[in-house]
Amino acid sequence: DMFFHADQGKNCPLVYKKLKEIKTSEKILNLEENFKTQVYPHIVEVINTALGTERLSIDLLDIVTAKRVLDSHRCNTFHNVEYPEFNQTTLKLLENLRYNLIYQILYKDHSVKSIAVTKLLEDFHNYIHKKLNHNEGPKYVIYSAHDHNIEALLSVLLEESVLEDRKYFMVEFASTLTIEIHSDENEEDYQIKFFYNDQ
Repeated sequence: DMFFHADQGKNCPLVYKKLKEIKTSEKILNLEENFKTQVYPHIVEVINTALGTERLSIDLLDIVTAKRVLDSHRCNTFHNVEYPEFNQTTLKLLENLRYNLIYQILYKDHSVKSIAVTKLLEDFHNYIHKKLNHNEGPKYVIYSAHDHNIEALLSVLLEESVLEDRKYFMVEFASTLTIEIHSDENEEDYQIKFFYNDQ
């Protein structure tokens, strides 16, 4: 992940610097301007109406907060919990924002992507190495992760054009990324198979 574990709870210094650059990049600023006119007014209207208040204003929103609004909407919808209803145009724009933020901005940066996935891929490499050398190792390893951990791995494993598919940038709840090692009867020929949500 992107945390500097020698100092728990703080971002890795390299990632922190990169994220700061990304947040002030021209691409992010252009997205912000676009959303201030096309999306934020509707979010403010819907939420204030639902809460019966005028506390939320456009000035309090940014694209990270807007992404959280979408995540909250998805979470409540998934669990059949009542949530302010946004129109389909706003939801589509928020989904587009999510795709751009994750795959076209955040994980477009090689150093951020590398730090986000290195530990998991290193572990997997070590498991494969043990298997190929006929050393005892775990038969099954499970990691519990967030959607952004899966997104980081997908950004490394898949072609950029494939990531435009909604199922990859809108990681569903309880999604799984399974990596299997298969061998022939003599354990001489090995294959690695990847499954995302069992496909």
